[in-house]
Amino acid sequence: MVRGVGRRNCSPGAEGPQRRCGRREAHRGAATATLGRRDNSLNPPLRGSGTLHILDSQLRYFMATAVETEHAALHSAGALDLSNEQLLEDIDNTTLNDKLPVWKRMQMDARPRIRAERALLAAESWKRTRGEDVQIRRAKLLAHVLENIPVHIHDWQLLAGSESEDIFGVHPDVDQSTSVTVAAMNSDSLPVGNPEVSGIVTEEERQSLLECAEVFRGDTVFEHVEQAWVDAFGTNPSNWFSALQFLGKPGPFYKAPVELEKIVREGLRCTIDEAKAKISEFKASFEADVDRLYFWKSVVIVLEAMVVYANRHAEHASSLAAAEADPARRAELEQMAEACRRVPEHPARTLQEGFQAVVFTLLGLKLETPHLPGDSGRMDQYLWDLFRNDYEQGATSLQRAGELFACHLAYRAGVTSLNDPSFMDMSQTVTELNLITLGGVDRDGRSADNALTYLFLHVGGLLGLPEPHLTLRWHPETPQRVMRKAHEVSLKVGGNPQFVSDGPVEEFWTARGVPVEKARDSSGLGCLPPLVPGTTYYNIGCVSHAKTLELTLHNGRDPLLDRCIGLETGDPLEFESFEQLYAAYQAQYEFWVARLARMARISYHVEHQYLRTPFFSSIFDGCIERGRDLAFRDVPGCHHFINDRATIDGGDSLIAIQKLVFEEKKLTLAELIEALDSNFAGDRGEEIRQLCLAAPKYGNDIDEVDRMAGELGAFGGRTIRSHTMPNGVPIQIGRPGVSWHYFAGAKTGALPNGRRSREPLNDATLSPMRGQDRHGPTAVLRSVLKAGFRESLFNTLNQRVSPSAVRSPETMDKLVGLTQRYLENGGMHTQYNIVDTETMRRAQQTPEEHKDLVVRIGGFSAYFVQLSKTMQDDVIMRTEQGI
Repeated sequence: MVRGVGRRNCSPGAEGPQRRCGRREAHRGAATATLGRRDNSLNPPLRGSGTLHILDSQLRYFMATAVETEHAALHSAGALDLSNEQLLEDIDNTTLNDKLPVWKRMQMDARPRIRAERALLAAESWKRTRGEDVQIRRAKLLAHVLENIPVHIHDWQLLAGSESEDIFGVHPDVDQSTSVTVAAMNSDSLPVGNPEVSGIVTEEERQSLLECAEVFRGDTVFEHVEQAWVDAFGTNPSNWFSALQFLGKPGPFYKAPVELEKIVREGLRCTIDEAKAKISEFKASFEADVDRLYFWKSVVIVLEAMVVYANRHAEHASSLAAAEADPARRAELEQMAEACRRVPEHPARTLQEGFQAVVFTLLGLKLETPHLPGDSGRMDQYLWDLFRNDYEQGATSLQRAGELFACHLAYRAGVTSLNDPSFMDMSQTVTELNLITLGGVDRDGRSADNALTYLFLHVGGLLGLPEPHLTLRWHPETPQRVMRKAHEVSLKVGGNPQFVSDGPVEEFWTARGVPVEKARDSSGLGCLPPLVPGTTYYNIGCVSHAKTLELTLHNGRDPLLDRCIGLETGDPLEFESFEQLYAAYQAQYEFWVARLARMARISYHVEHQYLRTPFFSSIFDGCIERGRDLAFRDVPGCHHFINDRATIDGGDSLIAIQKLVFEEKKLTLAELIEALDSNFAGDRGEEIRQLCLAAPKYGNDIDEVDRMAGELGAFGGRTIRSHTMPNGVPIQIGRPGVSWHYFAGAKTGALPNGRRSREPLNDATLSPMRGQDRHGPTAVLRSVLKAGFRESLFNTLNQRVSPSAVRSPETMDKLVGLTQRYLENGGMHTQYNIVDTETMRRAQQTPEEHKDLVVRIGGFSAYFVQLSKTMQDDVIMRTEQGI
């Protein structure tokens, strides 16, 4: 990938404050730009991946003899090209070191530990800085944490850095939401990611966290925005959240691709020098906007503290090395200490230093804003030159590179956060959602797949973790061997990787004024959203088509709450045509979108007064130049999203009403509503439910149903984009997965599609109703393509495939071909659970024997046995497709 167009560059050989930043060349030489990429004139036949081994206990992390042997066989022109069959075979035969399987067994049994260390330091700093500007206060808070929080290095790590000494260490963001911390500390079950896996906290730390919450009470962004909402609406909108599943929260609930490549290639010292130069320019000018001055000062404070944080790890690694009896481990710790002294302050020189710079950056983001873990971006791209150089010089091997990536995965698998108890079911994974993006094209539109793409996929399959999850960016020139490897990994790790097509993503961003070169440089965040440099994904909240219909059928009243909360759209029994009902439905939907948009505009004006994120902003494209914290959200690249959900539930339900009530007249609307309110009770209720289930369903290649789903999607897009934020940018539409369908289903009554009250809604955003897609996977894909859904940045599609259907190389090739044909024809996203019903039933009966079974839920994967029984049954009920 030709990276860094127009960005600042610091010479890797220069260090210290005397170094100057210069412009990086926009293009490298042809040999460098194409090295390791696929030769498109070659299309090697599909082959098996070879046997995946667990490294025996005698094999050490790094062996010079292994490097020499590997280079004797491979070091030649084109050795790292994906057309090199020997290279791919050697990658297929790389293994895990002996420590990681032991760590994984411990991780599967571990409970998250709530820690008060960050909160105590944050409260200490906050009390010291009263009266100072909020930008400086937030910077000093993070700096105090980075300079004093205990540092830890686990015995399995090749990369230094961990939030705590625990496998899952949790730091509540008491300084941003006291209510979440207080509610969690006073609950019987500490909500850490999953209702089935509760956290633990000592009584001493619980009391410390409650005392820290008192320090910040009245000062947090959550409190101020919620009060502004109450003042504007006359009521607390949390009442609407519980009823309508609107999930947006005040505060920095945004995701954005930070400049990891810049940190790896240039180091933080370059940015510190830039900020200091801006401060000098400001003082020498007549400028009066002191917010800009405070921002640049805050950047210097936090980045200098990040350097201290890294050096503290270097000192700790050195002390461990001095006490280490095992020569091999001592050498690893010494190498770790050297890397920590170098990065992230200075440019990385080696692959290990590149990985280490990324780990420190993500740790800094997590310690600044604990509920936003950050994502790893396009790792196979920004680490490629370091890997290639190390490999060509004989300084690393495929085995070593794989082990470093495995250690990065293991570190990220321990990232979690404290949840609001009321939203604990939203994402049923203990590990915080975080994403690594692989493959795709470069900024010139050429294939960017390389040896690291293939290696990272392989290692992901070996380690078998549900999170972090992988995205493979697909394009027409994606090598067949890469696609084959990705599907083999999915067979081992449910839903990993997910497949995202470059075409629709590029189309979305260029339509919104993003240059094509930048639109090609997308990376996924959280569960999926593919953002490009200089853009943000700010989650306003969700509007449910299913709940919208339920309210419409009850004239704005929520039958589960037994009170009116929505727009009174008229007595449904007086509707004389489907068109009247549909118009009322649209009015109800527009009402809630408008309400959400107004809430977002209110929070837009309030949030930046009480919260800043100087570290996040310092590594976000453009903030240094503008002198503006990202919390202001006043730049064109700041995009706000409303997520319209349950589109398929709504479409199937509307079709059922149209057919059964208005066309075939098998029911009156009064009969249908009575059956829904009784949850299809009694013989007549069950008879009506069967009629509803038999009505045409999306996912079966039925034109009228697919058109209805597409119309709802297009209508949602038009409605949402009709609202504009104060920065002049229209609100965008998103359709994430997570486990929203489970969370929202528990707050939604029975529906005309035959779904019972409080059952999960349709999973993901493009998936058919469970068990109702009866004509194979091709029919599902045809329904998706006909519905379109191109108005959204992203959509999610789950398909469950029987393992017996892909047991042979030939049948696996059929699944690969099916994926490719779907994406070639305009599909944006798909992911697979390749697991049979019998295996999941056995896992329910004997969970101890199936701890490592991973399944895809919506926008994330999880250990099956750690899911709630309802969620487990939801996955089991999804249609098991053949190929």
